Amino acid sequence: MVHHNFEFDPQQAENVTQKIAPLIVKYGGNPPPWLAKYMDEIMAVAAIGILGLSSYMQVRSLKIKDAELAKKKGQASCQ
Repeated sequence: MVHHNFEFDPQQAENVTQKIAPLIVKYGGNPPPWLAKYMDEIMAVAAIGILGLSSYMQVRSLKIKDAELAKKKGQASCQ
């Protein structure tokens, strides 16, 4: 999950929908023939990308939590 408050901008989502609709109609929801032979490679790159992005986001979240905890401990020791 990216963030519980994340949402796509409705106008941008609509623009993307309008741009890809002709391709879906043209190819019937399947990749073009010239691309179909590379689907395994594309799916592997996508899986690696998703793993990398989710790992980055998890590490970022953990660092933020660590910083907040350190800040709270620092404030507690000053009191």
